[in-house]
Amino acid sequence: MRDYAREENGGSIVMASCVDERFPPENMLDGKDSTFWMTTGMFPQEFVLAMGKPIRVSKVTTLSLNVKKLAVEKCETDNPSSFEKVFEVELANRGDRLQTEVHQVNIKARYLKFTLLSGHGEFATVNRVSVVGESLTGDDGGVMEDEGRPISAGMAAPGVYRDDDSRGRDGFGDEF
Repeated sequence: MRDYAREENGGSIVMASCVDERFPPENMLDGKDSTFWMTTGMFPQEFVLAMGKPIRVSKVTTLSLNVKKLAVEKCETDNPSSFEKVFEVELANRGDRLQTEVHQVNIKARYLKFTLLSGHGEFATVNRVSVVGESLTGDDGGVMEDEGRPISAGMAAPGVYRDDDSRGRDGFGDEF
């Protein structure tokens, strides 16, 4: 299984509703927890992730801060013009600690739209996005997901995993 959100695997941000040159949307795809895309203070905010080719997605993971409500939609066509809802979730306020959301899904997609519907504060960040799956074109290559490292400690709801308070004080654990 590959992480198709990673730049090395063809992932790219093709649209973001806000851009701050200090915190560009591409930061979400660099594989680092310490870099991020930051909203500009109003909601909703959204971005569209292109995966470079059609993918059978099995897992969508986000690492964020101050996101209250998040929706994810998919598009299977070559042109990202029509999206269908995959899931919507309300995230707990973790103060200054990062929020990890893991969703097990079984969808086909070429694009995913992430909409931050509301925040716990005036600003929110998305530090990382991971989209794990297999190529539908049969040419699966690239950087594999971080297997063997726990993503989260507890299950919040069927198919949704949230991290516990066992991370370091700065919130930048390596469980992603």
